[in-house]
Amino acid sequence: CTLAECLKVAHDFPMVITFDLPLWTKATRIILEKDLPRLGGFHQLMSYNSSMGYLMTGSGIEECFRIIFPNFPIDKLLSGKSHYKTVRGLLLIDAAFFVYVMEEVISDDLLEQAYRYILDRKKHRDGANVDTQFMTQIFVKVQEVLDQIEKRGKTQKLWVQHHRNVQLMRDYIRAERTADAKLHLK
Repeated sequence: CTLAECLKVAHDFPMVITFDLPLWTKATRIILEKDLPRLGGFHQLMSYNSSMGYLMTGSGIEECFRIIFPNFPIDKLLSGKSHYKTVRGLLLIDAAFFVYVMEEVISDDLLEQAYRYILDRKKHRDGANVDTQFMTQIFVKVQEVLDQIEKRGKTQKLWVQHHRNVQLMRDYIRAERTADAKLHLK
C-alpha cells in the first residue's frame, strides 16, 4: 500500500505513521495536515543522543567515553551514530553521576530508615502494608540535592541537565518497548 492509498483509506481519521529519517522527510512534504508523520523510535533516539552529545562536548564526557570504550572513536559516540554503545555509555555515565548524588543524599539516619524499610518489606512480602513515605522522602531529598548541585556552577548545572536528559531517554525507551502511549505523552 502506498502512502497515497493509505491516506484515501483513512478518510477523516487522523493517522500516525512511523518512518525512518529519509522517508520521514519526504513524507512530511506529502502528508496532509490532519495526519501525523512520526520519526521511527530508533532514529528519533539516535537524533536525541546526537543532540545530547553536542551539548555535552567539552564537559568531560569524552574522557568518560574513553574510559568505557577505550578503542572506539569518540566522535561516533557523541554523534549517536553508534547507537547501542552510545546508549550504554550514557547510562553508565549517568549511573556514576547518580552515585555522586546519592553520596550527598545518604546520612546515618537515612540508612537506619532504609534498614527498617527493608525489614518491613520482608515482613509484608506483598508490599501492601509498607509505608511509602520513606520512598517519597528519598525522592524529595534527591531532588533537593540535584537542585543544590545545579547551583554550584555552570558545569554542575550541565551535568544535572544531562542526568535529566538520560532519565527522559530511559522513559522514551521504556515507552517504545512497551508501546505505552501515555508514557510517550508524559
